[in-house]
Amino acid sequence: MRIPLVRTLIMVAAMALVAVAPAVTLSFSATDFQIDKLGWDGTQPGNYDILTGTGLSGSVSVPYGVPTPIATHDLVFDVGINSQNAWTPSPYSVSYDLTIEGVTKTITHQVNVKIGLTDDLDILPVSTVFHTSKGIVVYTSNLVSFRAADSGQHYKQLTGQLETVPEAATLALAGLGLATALRRRRR
Repeated sequence: MRIPLVRTLIMVAAMALVAVAPAVTLSFSATDFQIDKLGWDGTQPGNYDILTGTGLSGSVSVPYGVPTPIATHDLVFDVGINSQNAWTPSPYSVSYDLTIEGVTKTITHQVNVKIGLTDDLDILPVSTVFHTSKGIVVYTSNLVSFRAADSGQHYKQLTGQLETVPEAATLALAGLGLATALRRRRR
């Protein structure tokens, strides 16, 4: 009977710790990337349809357990002459380094392209875990879609969220301490 009480107290203490934990300031930076010939089927010259990502850097205040939006790249989708014949090349991939609080990971996205009267491009989302000095940081990117009906340059940002999670051992110790204090007080 006492064990469920202790487990309940530990869970309540852990949730309370997350709720009152202050925000941490996280620094981030991303490297540039570029992939070209996205719409090239081998029949015309040039590097038609180029995706360029210019890496951004900065810092953001992230409360524990609260997903906080960030932008990692300014994107330019440079579309060449649109084809009359629709076709879908195999998926591409694009990679860049993302550094959060001095910890660097290579992030790789799948890029799906569909060519035709509109050139459609989707950068699929990914999620990566960083173990930093300020706790576990989860980076999750958002889906980015271009629907480019006209040739020329089209602009968007690659965005995502950072979420900090206190280390599990820290939560367990805090919960155990609070449960012990409550138990002693009850006696």
